[in-house]
Amino acid sequence: MIAFQKLCQLNQGKIMGFTIFMGIMTLMSLVGGIAIISKKGVAEFASDPVFFNLMITVPTSFIFLLLVHKIFNLYIQGEFFTANVLNVFKTIAKLAISYGLIIKPGIVVATEYLALANQGEDFSFTTLYLGSAEFVVAVIGYCLHLAAAVTKISRELEEEQELTI
Repeated sequence: MIAFQKLCQLNQGKIMGFTIFMGIMTLMSLVGGIAIISKKGVAEFASDPVFFNLMITVPTSFIFLLLVHKIFNLYIQGEFFTANVLNVFKTIAKLAISYGLIIKPGIVVATEYLALANQGEDFSFTTLYLGSAEFVVAVIGYCLHLAAAVTKISRELEEEQELTI
C-alpha cells in the first residue's frame, strides 16, 4: 500500500495535467457543439458524428477523470479501503451504468427524433436505443458496483472482528 501511495504522489502532477487537459477539451467540445447547433441547427448537429460524439463522451470522460483524481488524492492521504473511497467507486459505477443505459442513448434518441421529425421521417425508438446504448460500459459499471459492495461488507466484517477478542 505504501508503494502505491508513493506512486500516486510521484504521478500527481501528471494526473493534474491530464485533468486540466481534459477540462479544456470538455470546454472546447461544449462550445463547438453549441456553435454548431446555433449556426446549423439540430439536424446538422445530429448528422455530424464527430462533434456529436465529442458532446457526449468528452464531458462524461472528464467527470470520470475527476472521480479518479479524487480516488488518487484519497490514496495519497493514506485512505485505501475507507468509506470515502468506496463511495467514490460507487459513484463511478452509477455514472457508468447511467451513461451506458440512459445518458448516451437518451441524447442520441432525442437528437435523432428532432432531426427526423424536421424531415418528416419515421424512426424506431427501439432500434435507435439499442444501437446507441453502451452495454459494455454499463456492465463494467455494474461489476465495479458489485466489487465496491463486496469490499464494503468485508471492511465491516473486519472492523467487527477487530472488536471481538
